[in-house]
Amino acid sequence: SSKTSLQLRSRIIPRVQHLPIQPQQQIQMADPNKAIANIPDFSGESTDKIESWCLRIEYAFASQNIQDPARLLVIPIKLNGQALMWYDRIHRTTPFQTWAAFVQAITAEFSPQKSLLQMDREINQR
Repeated sequence: SSKTSLQLRSRIIPRVQHLPIQPQQQIQMADPNKAIANIPDFSGESTDKIESWCLRIEYAFASQNIQDPARLLVIPIKLNGQALMWYDRIHRTTPFQTWAAFVQAITAEFSPQKSLLQMDREINQR
């Protein structure tokens, strides 16, 4: 068994060694701005749907193999209005370390459930 394994390796390794393998550093990463260019901005207004917006952004980034650091650098470009003000307030004190943390925070802030809770509180405060 070990003799067969050794013979197999001796035939495969020389073939594999001749394959062109590029170091990961040489692989071009897509421009994150271009990946999300066609996705509308998110303003945080009641008509915006945060879950579908995050999903569209996620798919755009994933399709271009754009990772967390680049995602976090360009995402403010797609925010405006209340959403941008919220992001700026959070980012000044505690910048997001991961894409998942950003998605969780923005979803919690702008989900319809939160809006319903805010309306309920406002009604009860009257």
